[in-house]
Amino acid sequence: GKKKPVRNLWNLGTDYRRNLKNHGKKVNERPHENPPDTITGYFHAATDKRKVVYMTAEKYAASIAKQVKCSRTKRKEIKQQLLSDFTAAKEQGSTEEEIISQMGDIAELAKEFNETLPKAEHQKYLRDKIIKIAVPVVSVILILAFFLYQMIPQTSDIGDSQIFQKTEVEAKMKETIKLFNDGDSDALCSDAIPQMHPYLTEKAIKKIKAQFTDDWGKCLSFGTAYMTEFIQMRKHLAIGEITVTYENISVTYRLSYDRDMKLAGIYIR
Repeated sequence: GKKKPVRNLWNLGTDYRRNLKNHGKKVNERPHENPPDTITGYFHAATDKRKVVYMTAEKYAASIAKQVKCSRTKRKEIKQQLLSDFTAAKEQGSTEEEIISQMGDIAELAKEFNETLPKAEHQKYLRDKIIKIAVPVVSVILILAFFLYQMIPQTSDIGDSQIFQKTEVEAKMKETIKLFNDGDSDALCSDAIPQMHPYLTEKAIKKIKAQFTDDWGKCLSFGTAYMTEFIQMRKHLAIGEITVTYENISVTYRLSYDRDMKLAGIYIR
């Protein structure tokens, strides 16, 4: 019922050497008396399987440089210097495992670099860190600002529009009003966007007229048409207002058309 104690890597003896040989690594037949500071292989105690992991010189140097709080340029210099030390030691017959073992723990080496670096390097590190955080934040703000700007309605004179023609819009307004006067629901719907159809039925037209008076009388005249181009979220609308005089009443129409000159809105006051 008692749990077996986890065996130290360096006491694995034959099993440890067999694992290393299976990975194509040369080791001393005599196990180390004292484990080095940096372990390049370890025993995975969570399962019954033994797992050996090796750290290359490249990864070791990169791990140290990554923890040094300095500029990117200085970090590259540190990494290159460490790799140069590896190369020099290898030329003298040492293996990567032995070199890493002698150089020591990654965190400790990084700490030593941080303590010996000039103040200017720490300032560059803080500056780079702030920039690294600030750039994405500023980018998000700019994107949000762009979308907010797109959502703000903009208007311009219809005469300056590259989509709508002033004479065409005015003629279309008078045509729509004539169809409304005649109660021609089918013609209005065929010339309007689908979302407008429920408001252009015969019943809807009669209800709108009844809100003003039961008998408008004949259409006598059209006033001056005022038109503008409305832009929002890259959607363009031509909006026009015109006052129409009937025998028994005068009303002002505000009509909206999309870029295909389909009726997109109607308001009467």
